[in-house]
Amino acid sequence: MFKEEDIERYSRQLILDEIGPSGQDAICRSSVLVIGAGGLSCPVLSYLTGAGIGRLSIVDFDNVSLSNLHRQFLYTTDDIGKNKAVRAVERLSKLNPTINLTAYPEKFEKASGNTLIKSHDLIIDCSDSIELRYQVDELCRKHNKPLVFGAIQGNQGQFALLNTTNGPSYETYFPKNSGILSVEDCNDSGVLGPLCGIIGSFQSILALRHLIGKSQEVAGKLFILDGKRNELYNVKTKSKQTEIKTEKMKTIDPISFYNLDKSYHTIIDVREVGEEPVVEDYKRILIPLGEIPSRLHEIPMDKEVYMICRSGRRSENAIHFLETQGYMNLINVEGGTLGFIEQKENNV
Repeated sequence: MFKEEDIERYSRQLILDEIGPSGQDAICRSSVLVIGAGGLSCPVLSYLTGAGIGRLSIVDFDNVSLSNLHRQFLYTTDDIGKNKAVRAVERLSKLNPTINLTAYPEKFEKASGNTLIKSHDLIIDCSDSIELRYQVDELCRKHNKPLVFGAIQGNQGQFALLNTTNGPSYETYFPKNSGILSVEDCNDSGVLGPLCGIIGSFQSILALRHLIGKSQEVAGKLFILDGKRNELYNVKTKSKQTEIKTEKMKTIDPISFYNLDKSYHTIIDVREVGEEPVVEDYKRILIPLGEIPSRLHEIPMDKEVYMICRSGRRSENAIHFLETQGYMNLINVEGGTLGFIEQKENNV
């Protein structure tokens, strides 16, 4: 039974057919762990608090900095230097004082994280560390906990509801042993503030749909948003959890790529249109990272394909995804365009 205040507070979602009293009851009885209290977490935490999640826990050791404020709207200039998880709880408690909010102002470690994940119904990963994503994914699989993943890189965002019944995990889409150990974070590639709001909002939708038992159409799919073109793609992996490849990603070093006769090879550049520096020494096919799912037909599978970006990181990410689509013929150019230019200057 809901109190009169609850009925008024949640009235706009109670009248939705797919939620109703039973769905709202499920939301109010649920427990959610959010890892990270940054750009993605701000919309996630705000919407889940507003929706009435029964117990909401936040883990983040980081403090608010001035560079956070253009996208992390839970904080103000007065919060600089203060712990994000603690300040988030203080702000959110004013939005909805009826729910249980807990801050964990600490690093997510495997030992303590094991206990936290085990004690919550749903895990939402809003971190910006690739290593931490694998760790969270591993623990979620260990305890059979569903995971809502989100990430942003430059003008691209990704999100997915993973680890549901017989569904793929984060490592299914992004195999650890494929060779990708890191990707550019916002410190390297920058981030458009509103994109955090969009991806975080999508994560909130996935979380709520799962909690009310209405996630069948979206569970297990990887969604990719191209923020420059406002285009959204979704991909369902062809790989199953037990079929993750063990081969190490094929690479070519900058010197060998410089000396390669590139006129006989296909080179895919996954940078954005107009991104500098531009190299005219070889023919390339420009397919920005966010467009790859919709342009698979342009990437051959029957011959070697060299993948390149600015530094070699985004091209790793591209290969990472393409291998889930059956590609076995891709070679990552280490050092990327910058590595090629350095070799060219050394050989002048």
